[in-house]
Amino acid sequence: MNIFGIDVSAEIGAMATSVAAIVGGAVGIGQYLKSERWKRAEFAISQVRVLSEDPTLAFCCRAIDWGVGPLIVPEKYRALFSPGTTTVQHNWLLMAKALRPKLHEDWSIQATQAQFLLYRYAFDDFFSYLDALATYRHLGVVRTEDLDLLDPYLRQLKQPVYWRRELPDVSDEQVFGDFIKRFDGKRVWTWVQS
Repeated sequence: MNIFGIDVSAEIGAMATSVAAIVGGAVGIGQYLKSERWKRAEFAISQVRVLSEDPTLAFCCRAIDWGVGPLIVPEKYRALFSPGTTTVQHNWLLMAKALRPKLHEDWSIQATQAQFLLYRYAFDDFFSYLDALATYRHLGVVRTEDLDLLDPYLRQLKQPVYWRRELPDVSDEQVFGDFIKRFDGKRVWTWVQS
């Protein structure tokens, strides 16, 4: 069919091909976005799973979460203790002292030195882990909502439930915050603040 010198059947075929290409492109983009969300979710889940699988990170999560009780000493830090020691009694005052950016004067007391160093070393590992996750967030590898399972810990890093201000010059926010700001930079503390 020819209207005004234009072959209509050729135009209808070209238009149908264009519509099919647009629909195919939209479906392809949709599949790509779905695949990207799935990969991001898998990555985030694997990172959060590390909290319970890594003994040092699990130790820190329990130290944040628990007011009292025995904490299992991660294997790599047992050399700090007497042979056979596998647990320590959680002590918030000692933990707060251990997390002062400048070593607290009590660090050298023989009776508590091993536990003091355990808190300091373990939380250094924990905050480095959070810094890596904060970097992933910053780069867009994961979104903040992908890491929602960390929110209870992040809230307690800012406002610890069990801190009783036993050190008069250490506010709630300073228990963990001073150490984070000094050694793990802005990313982690910015995330904790949000």
